Amino acid sequence: MERTGLELLLQQLVPDRDTNNIVETPDRAVWYQILNGVLYIPPFKILKLNVLELNRFVESITAFCSINSEEISKLFNWNTDSLTKHQVNTIAELLNCKKELSKVKGTIAVDIETKHVHYKNNRLLAIGFASSATEVWIIDYTLFANSDFAKKIIQQLLNLDNVCYLWHGGKFDITRLLYLENLDARVDEDTMLYHFARINDVKGTHGLKELGQIYVQAPPWEDELEAIKKTYCSKNKILLEAFSYDLFPKETLFEYLALDCLVTYRLFTVFKQLGVKGTDWAYQLIIKASNTFRDIETTGVQLDLDFLEVLDKKMSVELTYLNQELSSRFLSVWQPQKYVSETGAKKEPVQFNPNSSMQLCWVLSKLTGKRVSSTNVEALQLLESDNTENNKTLQLLNKQRRLSKEYNTYVESYKKLVCEDGRIRSSFLLHGTETGRLSSKDPNVQNIPREGPIKGLYIASKDRVLLQFDYSQAEVRVLAHLSRDTFLTNIYLEDRDIHGEIARNVFGEDFKSSQRTACKAIVFGSIYGIGSTSISEQLHCSITEAKELINKVFSYMPHAKDWIQQQRDKVLAGEPCVTELGRHRNLILRDRSKLYSVQNQYVNTPVQSVASDCTLYSIVELHNWILENFVQARIVCTVHDSILLEVIDIDKVIRDVVRTAKYILENVPLQILKSCEVPFKADAEIGKKWSELEKWEKSKWCR
Repeated sequence: MERTGLELLLQQLVPDRDTNNIVETPDRAVWYQILNGVLYIPPFKILKLNVLELNRFVESITAFCSINSEEISKLFNWNTDSLTKHQVNTIAELLNCKKELSKVKGTIAVDIETKHVHYKNNRLLAIGFASSATEVWIIDYTLFANSDFAKKIIQQLLNLDNVCYLWHGGKFDITRLLYLENLDARVDEDTMLYHFARINDVKGTHGLKELGQIYVQAPPWEDELEAIKKTYCSKNKILLEAFSYDLFPKETLFEYLALDCLVTYRLFTVFKQLGVKGTDWAYQLIIKASNTFRDIETTGVQLDLDFLEVLDKKMSVELTYLNQELSSRFLSVWQPQKYVSETGAKKEPVQFNPNSSMQLCWVLSKLTGKRVSSTNVEALQLLESDNTENNKTLQLLNKQRRLSKEYNTYVESYKKLVCEDGRIRSSFLLHGTETGRLSSKDPNVQNIPREGPIKGLYIASKDRVLLQFDYSQAEVRVLAHLSRDTFLTNIYLEDRDIHGEIARNVFGEDFKSSQRTACKAIVFGSIYGIGSTSISEQLHCSITEAKELINKVFSYMPHAKDWIQQQRDKVLAGEPCVTELGRHRNLILRDRSKLYSVQNQYVNTPVQSVASDCTLYSIVELHNWILENFVQARIVCTVHDSILLEVIDIDKVIRDVVRTAKYILENVPLQILKSCEVPFKADAEIGKKWSELEKWEKSKWCR
């Protein structure tokens, strides 16, 4: 009898298990629930179409089949009678809370509730402590906000002896505690980061609600909050984004907080049995980084508020002109009634809006006589090259799109996010990418344009300077290390220009700068899986010429070429994608058409991940040196392989920081990588504005 798709999938996941007690159901309400010993899962046709749902399914099967002990089954009991919840509303109750929690010699799960997630105009509402899988203490912080004595007791609760403080995404909590109330807290363990580093790295799978339902059969406790939120917003005619947590009834919010703490406590009990072997180092690194980034985030970066106002006015005026100019240029083809009938728009626009992708696609189709389905940068550039008679209009449109994005993403966003002290505080995500490279939000500092005015908004505060340290070609150096390529290694040992040396070998002594650029594109392209087609487009040559050039470049670094091919071969061999420092990628070839993409990730992940881990480890080490030696410096930001500090403008301090930071960055890879023979180099830049940094060796501060 032919097996179904689900049976084949289960056979692959748990080949030695009887799976008769795993049953498909269309009833979403009971997905991943275990009822009378039966695990209910989504229908196979849904698993095939939804990658995130497939991930939840895989995790639920792992949990169901791997942890079937009496101890774990007790964690599935969420009956109210089995839980003890203490509400702390008075000083006497707070003192009793301290007395009872001081008896704990082990794990305490902690969580907080704040008005909203941002730093600006925020306040602390409550703190929860789960001392066991069934007992939790909820402190109504609003009752004690103005009591120095109560605050002292709460601080003691956050620093009890012999206690392991467990959180879910704890960096958020400890940064808000420090920034809002100057309360010092630390992360010892973190279920979100544990899940990311040691169980499943896939983005979008680390939420407490989803993990609680899958691993400890927690009820959907957030659903009531969402229902209250939607009802309140509908009744008061406000947007969902405008809702803040202080609008919830206290008893509902505190019930939610109590379950957050208990679910976190129970999850950690389960997770400790599931951590993938060899992943502990990476997990411990991001735990240390959580505590380091508490200080980095709460410090923030100084913004030039006067320049922000200038940019706001200048960009607003220019956007108004561009919008008016575009509207007039599109006037000849803009027909609102026809637009509605052809696109199915709900209502007829009062006037043409160049910021509407739907309207823009329609008028561009009419203007150019071509079917336009996208208005992204690539589509507009292609359209511009094919429509010389409309070049001026398309150029204006490209300018309007770029300026509009820059204005909305940065200027408008910064005005909302900048704090009362004139500093902006980004939230860095230690779990934001599968490779481990940091991402950030509110605002995203990783994507600030290198050119243009935005970087000029970031400045040093009074009597300080900005120092930036940046790894030179970190990823190519990691490739040289991983592949043990002697050509690459020798060039770095002799501190020569890698791209120039390759160009010299390929094109001869009199190579042109464009030929050096071509070699650089090929070397970096090999790491990111850029093939001959992309290289031919970049270099404006034929695909055949691109292939010949790629082969010639790699003929000089054969070990790197072999290593890249070995990584690609691992996909078909079914070998896991693991970095030297123990990060595991959850990459499964589910569809043969995705082979090339998955192979690219097998090449890129070990390189990019190790490079980013070197930077992250350096950040932790540099921060510790600053604290331990009371140095008048502080890390304020990091972007990929670079670290930005704000340092007191005193010559001796600046020189000490430059010397020590370069030493740390250059020695960390040699310290954490196995038998690393490739030297790493860190460049230093200094200045008063982020956009105007100059090389340390050539700066006035260096003399």
